Amino acid sequence: MIKFVASGMMILSIAMLLSACGNHSDVARTSASAAPSMASEPVKEQPAIRVETYMKDKISIAYPQLANLSDAAKQNKINEALKDKALEAVRYYEGSEGELSLTIDQSSEMRREHLISVIFKGMGNVEGAAYPNNHFYTANMDLKTGKPLRLSDLIDIDADFVNKLKASKPKDGDPESVEQAARTHLNDGYAEEDWIGALRAADLPGTDNIANAYSYVMNDSLGVSLGVPHALGDHVEYEIPIAELGPLLTPVGRDLLGK
Repeated sequence: MIKFVASGMMILSIAMLLSACGNHSDVARTSASAAPSMASEPVKEQPAIRVETYMKDKISIAYPQLANLSDAAKQNKINEALKDKALEAVRYYEGSEGELSLTIDQSSEMRREHLISVIFKGMGNVEGAAYPNNHFYTANMDLKTGKPLRLSDLIDIDADFVNKLKASKPKDGDPESVEQAARTHLNDGYAEEDWIGALRAADLPGTDNIANAYSYVMNDSLGVSLGVPHALGDHVEYEIPIAELGPLLTPVGRDLLGK
């Protein structure tokens, strides 16, 4: 009887040992499968965005502000630049006589890993003026450096780029008559070398931006807004697929748009 119990205990011990070995094998497999996630890239920082509004008299301008960046100094720098850009429409009317009514909305924003692109649209009118002005302007921010980006930071602006712009169509939604008139304006408004100079001045404030040109980024395209006569709506937008811009992208452009 004692031998039976001993044998039974031995069998039980062996079974427990085998079971423990089996459990150890499962733990090893679990750890092995979890290892890649431990070695994967850290989660990239994605700033939150809130909308604030500048209000004064009959002026209302909405603009974005970043939040939750780990680098507070960079966040403040970007936010100051975004607000300053939003208020560009106010400076447009400096020296004007009569009461100003101005409403600007942040119509869209696009975020890439290290880039935010914002479109501001709205209308302004000075009391006594013949007609109101339709405004369209943009802000592009490099989230790596905290600096504003202009079209010339992203694109080597040369004859090839001008020709691509001329070959593109105004953004969907523009009436056919406006499209034709805008195309005529684009093709006949300046000589090629003048367009190169005008586009190199895109995104500058004030009179330095002779074509009233602004750039923006969509999910898979680069947009350029150009000033046109008031009868055409004051501005018209063209969008070129980023995939078609490969050779024209600057190193900064390839870094921010090429992913």
